[in-house]
Amino acid sequence: MSKKKGPWSTPVRSKFKTRANQLGLQVFRVMGFELKYRLRRLFLSPRSEKSNYTKDFERDGYIVIPDFLSPEDYARLKDHYYERLKDLVKPTNEGPKLVAPPLCDPKDGTVDPLIEKLFVKNNTINEVVENASAHRQNILPLIRMHHYWAEESDLGLRETARTDELHYDVPLRNFRAFFYLEDCDKSNAAFEFAPGTHKFNTKRLYMEYRDSIVQAKARQGKPHVKVQPIRDDLLKLLDAKPIPLEAPGNSLIIFNTMGLHRRGRFSHAGTREALLLDFRFLDAPANYKAYGTPLKWL
Repeated sequence: MSKKKGPWSTPVRSKFKTRANQLGLQVFRVMGFELKYRLRRLFLSPRSEKSNYTKDFERDGYIVIPDFLSPEDYARLKDHYYERLKDLVKPTNEGPKLVAPPLCDPKDGTVDPLIEKLFVKNNTINEVVENASAHRQNILPLIRMHHYWAEESDLGLRETARTDELHYDVPLRNFRAFFYLEDCDKSNAAFEFAPGTHKFNTKRLYMEYRDSIVQAKARQGKPHVKVQPIRDDLLKLLDAKPIPLEAPGNSLIIFNTMGLHRRGRFSHAGTREALLLDFRFLDAPANYKAYGTPLKWL
């Protein structure tokens, strides 16, 4: 018996068994997500006229917005972040380390008033995300602190969750954002994105087909196995050329998680301080329920 979906369940990258994926079920699944998106665009008017941010986002799959907050709000946010950072328990695993406690979490109602004011109710973020997804953001995004660092002994070691390998999160239009609290470049693990790899086309469908079979074979009899890296020939097919998104502190990066991306690697001991905004719940039943319209089935 299949597990009943809860109000916060969201689509996973791939889920069928090997034979089903060989018959193309993952391809039909991805096409279904795209059809839902196009139907939503017919019924839901854009939040506003498309800005250059939205147009660049649709073309490249990401945007970088410098000087996102006013100097006063940026200073307040940094003070708030570093005060919270003092109380965090640090992990002791080998390799680069991450602690990411939630500041806003719709599942349990956690709301940080300052974060809500600066990011949740921000017109620029909501315009880009809502126009790109054809969704209304009716519930809080999940927002976390993102304290990522490496010591000298960690350099050259792989990141535990393997998110420093090129990957995508889900096979549909969904979005995340990083807000850099400090300057970030290649030396301190700037986030990397492969422009254009978010687009829905025949190459993408072929990649989904091949990769779904690889993932299903890896999962067979091992339900907790980690997601396997995307094969080099499939990366070449999509012409995946990741670039580090280097930017000064007070910069916001919004990206489409359908595009190929990875966490950067440290070249020396240091930290990367950021906030992570996660809009995964756009596709959760809880967000559809909040519409209050006949469009819930989309």
